[in-house]
Amino acid sequence: MDAFYIYSNLLIKNEIPIYESKLIDIKADNLHIHNIVLKSSKANVKPLVLKIGNSLLSDTINCFDQLNESPKVRIKKTDIPTKIPKKLKFGLNNKVKFFNFFIPPFFAICSLILFSSSFIYFYSPFENIEKKELTNPE
Repeated sequence: MDAFYIYSNLLIKNEIPIYESKLIDIKADNLHIHNIVLKSSKANVKPLVLKIGNSLLSDTINCFDQLNESPKVRIKKTDIPTKIPKKLKFGLNNKVKFFNFFIPPFFAICSLILFSSSFIYFYSPFENIEKKELTNPE
């Protein structure tokens, strides 16, 4: 499943769509046909080569999404070493981390200042003292 997700992510990002591992290889022939090579873990077994189009690739990923979301299915994740580009392994760059870390507190502080300054602007304690003096003359 991870192979299909990584491969489709590469397609969407307009990067070179190639996924290679010990058990599966996925490469694009052209924009519309994708080669899937399923390798066997046993010796002397020829790999199975499948050619699928965009619609079948989309349907396969949709099926995997439904399997992931189904409460009846529990999927064990296994660590299979793959050749994943470093961009995908470490997808977040420092600029995104900076904005995600500092921008929300900045907006919170600005909204607090705006909210509290509106109370200071509309509330005047001197007016309340004058109103009390008018209503309760001594």
